[in-house]
Amino acid sequence: MTRLAVVSDVHMREAERESIEGELRATVERFEAFDPHHAFVLGDLIEDETAALDREHVEAVYGIFEDAPFPTTFLLGNHDVENLSRAALAEALGGQPRFGHVEVDGRDVLYLDSSAPRLPGARGEVGEAGLAFLRERLPAVEDALLFVHHPIGYYDIRENPWFGEFPERAFLGDRLELLELLADTSAVRATFGGHIHETRATTFRGIDHAVVNAFSKELPDVPLTGTRAEVVVGSDIEVDVYERDRRVESFVLG
Repeated sequence: MTRLAVVSDVHMREAERESIEGELRATVERFEAFDPHHAFVLGDLIEDETAALDREHVEAVYGIFEDAPFPTTFLLGNHDVENLSRAALAEALGGQPRFGHVEVDGRDVLYLDSSAPRLPGARGEVGEAGLAFLRERLPAVEDALLFVHHPIGYYDIRENPWFGEFPERAFLGDRLELLELLADTSAVRATFGGHIHETRATTFRGIDHAVVNAFSKELPDVPLTGTRAEVVVGSDIEVDVYERDRRVESFVLG
């Protein structure tokens, strides 16, 4: 069984920095008890403020996970690129590439960068570079998991306080192209994302999809929940979602 630790939407920011850093360290300790083979932080590491603060906050998030006894992969989200270039972010994150294929306990895991500095607001896209990366890698993988900040599956978000009135900012701008590419190969078993500040699971276009709620800023008046997911991959994909020590949701993907 392959164990994956997942956190999304940390939104490190100056007003809540001490609380978020403390909760993030506690989360890493909780993950240690789970003993993951790998951890994934699914983007929006920070809440954009200024270039100097943003760099400092990215480095703070990276540093907390760098001390963990398990490897961690960091994805980029829309907030991360408001004031920092992708080159600056790569440097702050130890030189990690924007797109990647990692083998975790013998399983294929792919990740993409859906930050889109050219697009206004919170919109995202994987772009031609991301699609080209997948075209190259998909023939070589089997039953892969795919991690992206922006959701790939479809979710009814009409009641979502962040995106309900602006759904175009919730999903990838090139989601159709990505889904068509995945359908052509059948190499991806499930996808995981964040961004919409909800925990949801669905099957869409023949693939299982899940999104994990935000670590902080779940709602405008809820600054910090410490949400995390523990994923166990075997014949099924078992997902347990926690707020600190309390399990709040469990579901199984096929």
